[in-house]
Amino acid sequence: MESNYNIEILILNTLFVEMSEALINKPASQDYEANRIYIDNTYKLISKWVKGVSQVKQQLKEREPSTVLTADNRPA
Repeated sequence: MESNYNIEILILNTLFVEMSEALINKPASQDYEANRIYIDNTYKLISKWVKGVSQVKQQLKEREPSTVLTADNRPA
């Protein structure tokens, strides 16, 4: 069965890979400059991740069916 959420899944998979790589590439040394660069890059990535998650959230909200299921077909 084909999924209707291919775009959302692709975005979330991309974000997951980026998050995993950011955790894996954390500098192990006590080098101040390397840690500072890592933190700066991480802040930029977090901002990108938030935008991606917000985009997926918005796309999913647009897909939600209307919960108002009333008809203006009253009996006479």
